Formats: sequence, C-alpha cells, structure tokens
Amino acid sequence: MSSNSAAHAESTHRSDIEGLRGVAVLAVVAVHAWPEALRGGFVGVDIFFVLSGYLITGLMLGALAQGRFSLADFYRRRVLRLFPALCAVLIFCAVAAVFTFPSEARQIGKHIVASALFASNLALWQEAGYFDASSESKPLLHLWSLGIEEQFYLLWPLLLPAAWRWRRQAPQLMLALVLGLMVASFVLNVIWVVPKAKGTFFLLPTRAWELLMGAALAIQQQGHGVPALGTLARRLSASRLGPLMHDGLAVGGALLIAAAFVLLDKRSVFPGWWALLPTIGTMLLLVAGGRAWVNRQVLSHPVLLFYGRISYPLYLWHWPLLVFPVLLGWELDHALRVAVLAASVGLSALTTEYIEAPIRFGRHRYRHRHRLHQSAPWALGGVMAGTAVAGLVLMLSDGLVGSYPRSVQEIARADFAFDFGGYRSHRCFLHLEQGPQAYAPECWPAASAQKTEHQPEQQPLTLLWGDSHAAALYPGLEGALTGAVAGAGQRPFLAQFTKARCPPVAALPALASRHCREANEHVLALVRARVPDTVVLGGYWSLYAEDADASTALMASLRSTVTQLQALGVRHVVVLGQLPTWTMPLPRVLLREWERQGSVPERTLAALDRRAWAMDAGVRLAVAGTAAVFVSPFDQLCNAQGCLVSQTVDGVSRPLVYDESHLTVAGSMALVRLSGMALFH
Repeated sequence: MSSNSAAHAESTHRSDIEGLRGVAVLAVVAVHAWPEALRGGFVGVDIFFVLSGYLITGLMLGALAQGRFSLADFYRRRVLRLFPALCAVLIFCAVAAVFTFPSEARQIGKHIVASALFASNLALWQEAGYFDASSESKPLLHLWSLGIEEQFYLLWPLLLPAAWRWRRQAPQLMLALVLGLMVASFVLNVIWVVPKAKGTFFLLPTRAWELLMGAALAIQQQGHGVPALGTLARRLSASRLGPLMHDGLAVGGALLIAAAFVLLDKRSVFPGWWALLPTIGTMLLLVAGGRAWVNRQVLSHPVLLFYGRISYPLYLWHWPLLVFPVLLGWELDHALRVAVLAASVGLSALTTEYIEAPIRFGRHRYRHRHRLHQSAPWALGGVMAGTAVAGLVLMLSDGLVGSYPRSVQEIARADFAFDFGGYRSHRCFLHLEQGPQAYAPECWPAASAQKTEHQPEQQPLTLLWGDSHAAALYPGLEGALTGAVAGAGQRPFLAQFTKARCPPVAALPALASRHCREANEHVLALVRARVPDTVVLGGYWSLYAEDADASTALMASLRSTVTQLQALGVRHVVVLGQLPTWTMPLPRVLLREWERQGSVPERTLAALDRRAWAMDAGVRLAVAGTAAVFVSPFDQLCNAQGCLVSQTVDGVSRPLVYDESHLTVAGSMALVRLSGMALFH
C-alpha cells in the first residue's frame, strides 16, 4: 500500500470521526425534540456535510490512486449505503400516511416521491412560503440534507476524476478546482442568505462549499495539495510542539461547534457567515486527528461511538416518529418525547444490525450470500421505485380523499388549498419576498379615474390595506361593492395593497416580512396623492403579539396609523379586529368533528384559539377614542354555540377557513355580509 493509501486507510477508520457523527446526530435529535434546550443543534447537519465531503473524497482518491475507480462501483456503494435504511423509513411513512388527514397524506406522498428521487430539498424549497404547512406536519422534512448530498455526488465523481487525469501536468489542479468552487459557493451563500433565504438554505449551489471544505482537506492530506503546507504540517506534528498543536486544534474546533450550538437559533441568518462556526470547527477536529486528547478521550467514547454507528438510521427515524403522533392528534408532552426518542434509538440499532449491515457487507446466512450481495443494488432500486409509486398514489389521489363521502370531500381537500385568485396573489397581495414594485396597476385607480374638467366628481375610493388577513377580505368586499351604488350612481373603486406578514403600522413588529416598510410607505404616498373616502385596515394581529410588550407596541402603532390617516383627510377609517383562529387547520377540526358525531357542524368552539379572542378585544381597546369604526369578526361570526365554520349547499359541506385563520371566498363573503355596511361605514 502506498503512503497516500495508508493515510487514506487511517483517515477512514478513525474512531473520533465516528464519535463526531454521534455528536452531530445527537445535536439534531435534541433540537428537534426540545428546541429550546439546544437551539443551535441544527448545525449538526453542517457537521455531516463536512464529514461527508472529507470521507467520500478520501475514498475516491484512494480508488483513483489504485486505478480501480469507476462510476458504476461508486454509485453501487452509494445505493448500498443509503437505500436500505431510507427504504424502510419511506415505507413506514407511506403506511402511516393512510391514517392521517388527506392533505397530510397528499403532502407525505409528494415528499416520498421527492425523497426517492433525492430531490427533497427542491420540493421543500418550492413549498416554502407564507401559506406553507408548518415543519411539525412534515415527517420527511429532514431529508432535504440528503437531497443536497446526493445531488453533490452526482457531479463530484465526474469532476474529481477529470482533474485527477491532469495531476502530472498541473499537480495542484484538484485543490484549485475545489477551492474555486468552494469560494464561489460560499460567496453565493453570503450574498443570497438574506434576499433569497429559502433558496440559500435548501439548494446545492449555496451549500456545496460545506462538502467541498471536507473535500479540500482530504486532497491536501493525501498529498495532492500544496506540498510546502504538507511538509510544514508533518514537521510540526513530529516536533515537541506536535501534541500541543493537535490538542489546541481539537479544543478550538470543539469550542467553535459548541458556540454554534449555543449562539444560533431558528431566527439566525443561516447559513451565511454563521455556518463557518460548525464547518471550521469540524475541519479543526479532523486536522487534529486521533492524537488529540479531545478526539481520543471524548469523541472516541463508547457512547458517542454507538450513536455514530447508528447516526444515519437515527437521523432518518427520529423526525417521522416525532411528527406522526402530532398528526394523529396526540399531545407531544415530555414523556412521549422521551418514549419516541427511545423507540428511535431502538429502531436505528435494529436497522443497522439487521437491514444495513447484511445488505452493505453481505452478512447473510444463505449459501449464495455473495450473489445476493451483488444483486442487492438492483433489488434496492426496485424497492425504492415501488415506494415512489406508493407516494405517487397518495399524491395524485389527494391523500385518498375519494375514500371520504362526497359530502365532506370539499373539506378534506380544502386544507392549505388556497384560492390565491380570490386574494389577488402576486398582484395586489404580495408574498414574503416581494417588494412594492410588484403591485399591479389594477390595485389603484388609473389616472383616467381622477377628477377632470369634464368629470368633476371622482369615483368613490375604498382602500383595503394590511396583511394576509386583510387580503382575505377582498372577495367579500368586492362582491358587496358590485351591488352598491354610491354618490351619483358610481360604483366605488376597491383599491387593495396587502402583503404577507406586513401589518399596516409604522413601527413594524419583529415578524414583519422583508420589504414591509417600503410597501407601507408606498401606500401612504398614494394616500397623500389621492385621499380615499374609506380605508379598511386588517391584520393578523395575534401573530405579531409574541409577548405583552410586543402587543402593546403593536396596538400603539395601529392607533398611530389611524390618527395619521385621519390627519391626511381620510373621512372613514375602519379597523378589522382579529379573525377567529384555530390551533390546527379548521378543515381538520371539521373532519374530526364529522368522524366524532357523524355530521359537519355549522358552528363550533372546538380547537378555537382563545388568545385570538383576547387579541380582538385588544384591537377594540386600541382604537377606542378615535373616530375609527371597529369591526369585530368574533362579534359577527361567533356566538354562544361557537363560530361559523362551514356552509352546506346541495348536501356538500365547505369550510369557511382554509387553514388556522385565512378565510375562503365563502368565508370572506359571509363576514362582509354579516358586518352589513360597517366595513364601508
């Protein structure tokens, strides 16, 4: 064996790397089970990325040095490594999905297909948005990282061997290639982490640098990098300062990873610059090697070695097992979390011993175990294809919605099936990343509608301003205005400027979306240019009132907006209170009530969020004493028997709310109808 091959063999059998895998997976499990206990535990994925790039590149270099590298063998090994445990988890999710609500089963089916194609990150990136389901309802959410890795390994086995062929003419070509790609990927990550946050998080071009960091280290350590740097490292390691250097590197790496665990949370701008903490920390631990005390005594501890050995199946199993109890309506208390995690560890150990090891290493008790081992990749491919077909059936059947009676199928389909046309999405209702320049001309009266010499009377103007809760009013207001006649018989023009997570206030809350300030300033500029007759303000007020201080500041800012509009000459200001809000999507509440009592209720108090009721009273109090008219959705939609939640026409029931709070077109029309002319003053 060559010296490079010997170094490669040593690097791939380091117990400290196995232990570091254990640290990474335990961090991810901890942040998923107890988010407040280890808020930055999600960086365990970044540790995995660096380790993956280091180990896989090391294996490829070893095979290239021995002249036995082939794409077919590389992908055969990847299939044997990834498919056994992944197939088991995907099959479990497909079966469990049958017992969930149709919308959830449909989404799980879609994610099974994406995961089978190693495109989960792409699916999640496309879904990410204001109206997307919460992460707690996606049992395969965590497979985004697997998608990034495998997309990387579709390209890397093509690039690295190509650079290898030129190693004699350009000895540093491989390292230069890696460093060039790494810097480009990192720069994109830093540039886009704020304006394109979701894409930066989920997509390969802005994540590849983490895998390439590990690849660069493997190339340097195996003698294909900068010779002078390798010579210096060997001399320092062999000197009396060697042990101190290795220990210092390991302690520094451990401190950087610990800092990431402590300093970061879900609100951090990540990856961006912050991702350097776990990635550089991992690199330092890898450079320190097995001689360092931290690596030798801590990372090589038997407990961490055990979790490192089962890290891949544990990463796969733990999240679905945490999510499915929630989907089935169980309360995920502390005791259940502990039980679920214990089951995850047990299942992972069984998966490693009885599924992964026999398939990967040919540990069969059969006479023809070698033949079985050779045919395993094809068999696994067939199982994965069958699993993808099962996911496709769940997706195309809308979560087996046809198994429900016709009377409730509309409810079963409604969950997160937003009627964006009703909200005038991307035109007069902007999404999270859109700025005011995206507002369409139809949102404001055209110049021809202004007062002219030949038409002294302007068309009456009503402005709808706010966030998604305000946008939900548009279908009802438009329908009511169609039949209204104002002034000299002219129909009022309904202007709409609404934006996701952008309340109509000057002092924006912490949760306000990007470009919200510019959008609100744009609206006020238009109001100054032409003062509307009526302005209707609406907001998802309870969303921004994270605590008492935030609620007080929000209500003070709302009152200030009302005063400012009146000072600008707006005659009528109408403030819509908090819409009724549920602790889970209303269609699911209605399906549960239907299963429990055999019919869909017209009104219910089940799962109603009482905090929304309190917020409605807070908005009423905030505008008291001003000339604004307050309209309480709770007063209009709710009574002692509950809130109005469904309408039944021709035997078919339909919900009045899509998710936890956003009105359907029917819900919007019902609220405006019940409010009478209060919304128009």
